[in-house]
Amino acid sequence: MDRGYAKRKLLKKDTQKAAVFGAVLICAAAFTAALTGCVSTQAETEKIRDMKYEVIEEEDIPQSLREMIKGGEKKPFRITYSDQGFLYIAQGYEVQPTTGYSVEVKELYETETAVCIKTTLIGPKKGEEKEKAETYPYIVVQTEDVKKMFCLSEEEKDGSDEKNSSLYTGGKNRF
Repeated sequence: MDRGYAKRKLLKKDTQKAAVFGAVLICAAAFTAALTGCVSTQAETEKIRDMKYEVIEEEDIPQSLREMIKGGEKKPFRITYSDQGFLYIAQGYEVQPTTGYSVEVKELYETETAVCIKTTLIGPKKGEEKEKAETYPYIVVQTEDVKKMFCLSEEEKDGSDEKNSSLYTGGKNRF
C-alpha cells in the first residue's frame, strides 16, 4: 500500500509540473503575439504614397453605391465600393441641425496593407446665413482600386476651429 501511495504522489507532482509548464508556455505565446500585433499595427499605418482622388458629385455616384448611401444616410457611415477598377469611398457624418455643413478630404494615402482617408466635417462659418433643417453631410471620392483594406481618420470642425479625431478600420468591407 505504501508503494501505491508513492506512485500516486509522484504522478501528481508530474501532472502539476506539466500544468505549470503549459501555463507558462501559453503566457509566453500570448505575450509574443501581443508584441507582434503592436509592431504590425504601427507598420500598417505608415504612408507609402499619396493617392490621387476625385470628389464625386451626386449624379456621378454609381447607382448601387447611391442606394447604399440613401439607405443609411441618417446615421454616420463609412462605405467602400469597388467598380470597374475604381474604389469609391463614402464618408457620412451624423445628422446636423442646420444647413451649411460640408465634408473635406484632408488626405488620401496608401499604406502597406490599407488605403487610408482623413476627412473633416466643417460647420457653418460664424455669421454665415443658414436654415434650420436637418442635413446629412457626406462625401464620396473615387480613386484607383488597389485591393487593400480601408482605414479612416476623421476630424470634426465647427466654426470655432475645435477638432476631435478618431481612427476607424474598415477591414475588407467591399460591397
